[in-house]
Amino acid sequence: MAALIPFAAGSVAISLGAFYWFKKSKQHTYPFDIYTNKQSFVVDPSTGIRVSPPGVATDAYLDVNTVYDVFERGLKLAANLPCLGQRSTASEPYEWKTYEQVKKMIDTLSVKLVSLLETEVRMIGIQARNCLQWLLVELACVASGLTIVPFYETYGEQALRHILDETRIEVMFCESPKQAKHLLQMYPSKLRHIIVFKQGDELEPLINGDSPTVHLHSLQTLLSSEASSCMGTKVPSPDDVFMICYTSGSTGLPKGVLIKHKEFIHTMKAFCHRLEDPIFTKNPVHLSYLPLAHILEQHASLITLNHGGRIGFLTSDFSGLLGDLKDVQPIYFFAVPRVLSRIYSTVLQRLSSIPFGEKMLQYAVALKNKDQQQGYYDNSGFLDFIFFRKIRSATGGRIKAILSGGAPLPDDVLRFTRAAFGCPVVIAYGLTETDGCISLSYLGDGSTGHVGALLPGVMAKLVDVPALNLSVSVDGIGEIRVKGPNCSDGYFNDVLHTKELFDSEGWMCTGDLGTWTEAGALKIVGRCKLAFKLAQGEYVSPDKVEAVYQLSRLVNQAYVDGNSLYAFAIAIIVPNMNELRRYLSKCAEENGGGDESVSLLSDWETMSDDELCSSVPVREAVLRSLNHLGRVHDLKGFELAKSIYLTNSPFTTENELLTGSMKLCRFNLRRHFESVINELYDNPPIL
Repeated sequence: MAALIPFAAGSVAISLGAFYWFKKSKQHTYPFDIYTNKQSFVVDPSTGIRVSPPGVATDAYLDVNTVYDVFERGLKLAANLPCLGQRSTASEPYEWKTYEQVKKMIDTLSVKLVSLLETEVRMIGIQARNCLQWLLVELACVASGLTIVPFYETYGEQALRHILDETRIEVMFCESPKQAKHLLQMYPSKLRHIIVFKQGDELEPLINGDSPTVHLHSLQTLLSSEASSCMGTKVPSPDDVFMICYTSGSTGLPKGVLIKHKEFIHTMKAFCHRLEDPIFTKNPVHLSYLPLAHILEQHASLITLNHGGRIGFLTSDFSGLLGDLKDVQPIYFFAVPRVLSRIYSTVLQRLSSIPFGEKMLQYAVALKNKDQQQGYYDNSGFLDFIFFRKIRSATGGRIKAILSGGAPLPDDVLRFTRAAFGCPVVIAYGLTETDGCISLSYLGDGSTGHVGALLPGVMAKLVDVPALNLSVSVDGIGEIRVKGPNCSDGYFNDVLHTKELFDSEGWMCTGDLGTWTEAGALKIVGRCKLAFKLAQGEYVSPDKVEAVYQLSRLVNQAYVDGNSLYAFAIAIIVPNMNELRRYLSKCAEENGGGDESVSLLSDWETMSDDELCSSVPVREAVLRSLNHLGRVHDLKGFELAKSIYLTNSPFTTENELLTGSMKLCRFNLRRHFESVINELYDNPPIL
């Protein structure tokens, strides 16, 4: 037996060595890893103008100059392969149309669209959930040189009427007879045709209705009838307007951003250049679930078509996202922070009842992040099997890269997402006015706390913000201003706001506060217009505080506000009532859990949700929990709310407290909760 010990030890050593070699062989490098420690450099010391390496992108798509060319390129690559797919219910398999089949429908519809137009207005409106028909209409429009005007499905009546009046479009596509009926009731004088995606018994009476000026059609009828000729259609030029992309309206009425083909294509090519990896170029698969009215989803879908990939569409609503991910099995995942934060919060919630569950998760995340920073994306470890395997399986099991944009992504969520999916997670920053992207992190950059390097061709600088008492030379923080071929010319039919968008030297004013990291990456600090001043002179960026509060399991939604007459900020929270009751139960079991306010509350179990929300001890307990979380995430004392209001009524698009892109509509929130805010300030802070 003793003689076998050296042999056994040697076998173990050889096995460990083999395992190490095997793992080492899976090390992955990306083309721009060499730039992660020098992500931008100053080209003009007097103004601080920066660009990022490589400053100019090699053009791998010389034949692509318009969105029309994007589909044509995909057609050449994958004529008989799946292009667009959808299903009616989650129990059915996806049905796919090939590129050739989609091309035939595009050719028919593009001619029909031109024949419907009665004036010089060459704009087509689309309001529907993401579906095959949505993208088909878009491609038919670009094939005939028409401009699309996407509408968020969640736009309120005021925003919808504003856009219809401003654009004076004649032809409007919508999803259902119900939407068509709504448009008929409020249509402006110029609307002439409403085309409905879905067939149904409700549609026939509308088509045969008594509207003297508006004609209703089903999309199926248009596609099934013969196209007479191609007269009136024209292939777009790079200088033509591809889309008028209306903003979500978080600060007032939506503004229509003019996006030309050349601007969109430049940004798309820059995306493809920065994301230069077979993940994005070899048989890509994408699930389209973010609204196609949002510029980020436009890029995700058209990048897929550019490489001959296939796009599956969300079956019903967001609640079915996981089921669709599992069936479509996307290769990459374009996400907004609220989606990734929800996955993170769900995992934390399930681990909360397991002793040391959260500690073990943190250890597993840290371990995987460390390996990933060295280029190892191994998903076979024991801790990975325990914590992350089910997440990957539930989302299709094939995601090899994730892109997050549209809002700040908390560092904790970013680190967790990288570990859970075992793949690079890149961060995009931009505005609708910059075609969705100003900067994008490198695939191999595993650091956090920034939004990456500037896109090729983009220049950026920081300027002083006197209104916030910010000096770039002193504070290292300023408003981000940009120039580049991705920048829009301005807003449709809106000279005043277009003038405000640019400074006297032609730099686009983003309205965002930024700084540069030691490695030269761009970091977003807050919004100029959102930041409010407290009585003692400190400035608070509410979106930064809200992002931290949203990490709490107690919180469904958070809104932070302030007033320059007072020395503290306040928070209005929509709590997760189930989690709040669990928290109160836990505190009661632990004799208040160290929270005096909860220990004094003996009858919480008999209270209704509304009574809990109005209870001062409960409000104190929630605020203590949130501010503890804030300190863990390095919020300063003056940034933490000192008073709080809990409401059981969620912020929604229906009550116009959320925008069409699901952002807080701050103007409406402030007006809606005016009396609440005044009362919070009329009374002493509760903490």
